[in-house]
Amino acid sequence: MIAASTLYLGAPGRMREIPPPEPGWSPKYLRFGTITRGLDGTGTEWLLGTKHGTSITVAHCDPEELRWIGLCWTGAVSPLWLLCSVIPNRFPVGVADTGSTLRGERALRTDGALNVIPDPAGFAEAPPMAVQVTGATLVEHAGLPVMPGETLTAAAWVHATAAVTARLRILDTTGAMLAEHTSAPAPSGDAYQRITCAGLVPETAATMTYQLGTASAATITTTAWSVRPDGSSNWATGGGAMRVGFAERSATTPIYPRVSTTIELEEL
Repeated sequence: MIAASTLYLGAPGRMREIPPPEPGWSPKYLRFGTITRGLDGTGTEWLLGTKHGTSITVAHCDPEELRWIGLCWTGAVSPLWLLCSVIPNRFPVGVADTGSTLRGERALRTDGALNVIPDPAGFAEAPPMAVQVTGATLVEHAGLPVMPGETLTAAAWVHATAAVTARLRILDTTGAMLAEHTSAPAPSGDAYQRITCAGLVPETAATMTYQLGTASAATITTTAWSVRPDGSSNWATGGGAMRVGFAERSATTPIYPRVSTTIELEEL
């Protein structure tokens, strides 16, 4: 388990803890789109998507901490990710709530036909949409960075025409599988069931894949995905692992040779 105030910055397999930010910092919530107006003034919102961002001030960096931030800034460490424990669900927003999985490089993958349908799971906070794949043996999300030594708990709500097993796979930087943690099979049926699995991340780990799979082609309907480092299997809006880029960087030297630096990051 990692502390709620901890941030990690880097590339998969090269994530490093950065010093705790100054008190009072908070993530930014970015919403992309526009509002157009008709002749009578009635508005229509064209929502393209939502992303996260953050401004982090790190006080009194030592030379090694400053070197690491500098490597990230220049692009020597790439692709750049931020793990933000304030947002406990590591899945991207569109995967966590299955509302925008048809777009983006980090969408769900399947060997069948995928559709987004209105079909909330049976709990009060469930997202209103679900993903349904037909003629499929799997639906998965891959490539999220992990921190060695943490324990991850992955969960989803699912119903299917065949028994479903969840698999949490931990991979190294070459894509070789280091560990696989599996759930008990969820039997076939029309009612949603929550399926969970958990496991320890090995020391040489870089990324994870979460997969729902069946022994033969089936129709799988699933929603409310989560993967969390805090031991909980409860669903929350995603975004805790962000593929980010630098928007700005500045620094001061309040106590020479220590440097306090502020970095502006935006989710890509």
